[in-house]
Amino acid sequence: MTWLVAAMLAFAPPAKAKRFPGWEETEDEARARYALLARAIEAAVLASNGSGYSDKTEAALLLALALKESDLARDVDVGPCYRTGAWKKRCDGGTSFSVWQLKPYRTSDGTRVTGAMIQADRTLAAKKALALALGSLGQCKKLPEADRLSGYVKGSCQEGHQGSAERIAKWRAVEGWKAKP
Repeated sequence: MTWLVAAMLAFAPPAKAKRFPGWEETEDEARARYALLARAIEAAVLASNGSGYSDKTEAALLLALALKESDLARDVDVGPCYRTGAWKKRCDGGTSFSVWQLKPYRTSDGTRVTGAMIQADRTLAAKKALALALGSLGQCKKLPEADRLSGYVKGSCQEGHQGSAERIAKWRAVEGWKAKP
């Protein structure tokens, strides 16, 4: 899915990224990191079981969510999230991890997945983000399309409609994006 890296560069150009002290990166470093994110997204999409969406649509969904949650910021991706001064509340005050801003959770068998585990494993994070997003789309399917990611945004179909609408719009933009020749 080389288009994913190209889309990342188009939607989150490294030259325009916020520069936090200690988290600077060159464009080549950003490209390499984006390639790792693209591989994690691809792995999550390939592991997805019959959601009814195409692989490209699921990949676009994951990229859109990462763009809206973190703008693919290096510190949020690699960790820990830069949270000094005016930036103290970033990453939900330090309680959310990865470019998808996930909270620690327990698996169905009771295993605890910590923030450190989420931060260290992009594929684990991508799989969880996709599961949450697809779950939200299913649970909130009776709502208008713009509100169907409310469960991802706020954990409830009744809240987070503005955030959902922003993420749906970004999803559609990424999904319809085509590289310029």
